[in-house]
Amino acid sequence: MLTFFIGDLLPIIVIMLLGYFS
Repeated sequence: MLTFFIGDLLPIIVIMLLGYFS
């Protein structure tokens, strides 16, 4: 369940970081 949670949350964090740095 933790792996699924991280796998579901990671793309959102990446998109947020890309939007923050660009």
